[in-house]
Amino acid sequence: KIASRHMVKQFMRSQQVLLLYRRILQAIWQVPKDFYHKYLKDWAREEFKTSKSVFILTILTLSRLRRRRKRRG
Repeated sequence: KIASRHMVKQFMRSQQVLLLYRRILQAIWQVPKDFYHKYLKDWAREEFKTSKSVFILTILTLSRLRRRRKRRG
């Protein structure tokens, strides 16, 4: 049971990470200059690769906290 719970949590986290990455890319495409699209896209990709444990978990945690505050407030 513990292993299956861990697998479910890991799956859910990977889905959250993919959603976060998609949202970041969507925001990048709203930037007006095409030159910045490539720069920001490369930055996002590299950031996810190099510091995924800290960067991604921080963003997911902040997102979760914001949702909780909205529900309460």
